Amino acid sequence: MDNFDASAYSISIVHRSVDGHLYFVGTVREFPHIKVYEDSWAASYQASQAIIEDLYAESSELGEAFPAPFSEDASHSGRVTIQLPKWLHARLDSQAKIEEVSLNSHIVTLLTIASTNRAYALPPLDAPLSEAEA
Repeated sequence: MDNFDASAYSISIVHRSVDGHLYFVGTVREFPHIKVYEDSWAASYQASQAIIEDLYAESSELGEAFPAPFSEDASHSGRVTIQLPKWLHARLDSQAKIEEVSLNSHIVTLLTIASTNRAYALPPLDAPLSEAEA
């Protein structure tokens, strides 16, 4: 596969309970519709990479352009400071401990999911505010 590197894509793995079974759920930021459910972190990561590789191979066979991985934006430091209500801080900390990840990683995962999920997509910046928001 000519120098294609599926690991360059933004793959996130979270530990979730689905229908009473614990899975490691893999998602890919560049492809919001990809979701894999596996019994281990490694299997989820490998399955996510395999799907990206399959999509790339299919695009190549069809002669179609394939989306590049998202690149880092030099104009953003990646650092944000926020204040949370104490109850939310406690809830997020508890969830992070259950997931066995740092609080920061848990918050980043939640923000990534929310920002790539079409149900939670923000309107364009130039969209007019509704009367309720104004």
